[in-house]
Amino acid sequence: EYYFDRILDTNTTQDEAFDVVAKHVCDDLLEGYNGTVFVYGQSGSGKTYTMYGPENESMIIKTDDIKDDNATSKYLGIIPRSIAHLFA
Repeated sequence: EYYFDRILDTNTTQDEAFDVVAKHVCDDLLEGYNGTVFVYGQSGSGKTYTMYGPENESMIIKTDDIKDDNATSKYLGIIPRSIAHLFA
């Protein structure tokens, strides 16, 4: 059985997406539970961007910058944010 929790619109920031979608999954992993973030949507709707962040190499930054509230950290996707959350 699956539950539909919400839709994230185009005004949702990467930080908000992580907080809503993945932060609790990461926290549950640390408690010993299995977790999955399943992304579904139309082609070109931003699934890859939401999960990874921008493709442009000039925008790629270290996950440590999230803690420093670096201005470019707002572009990091769910996966780098999850790694930073789990291993920080």
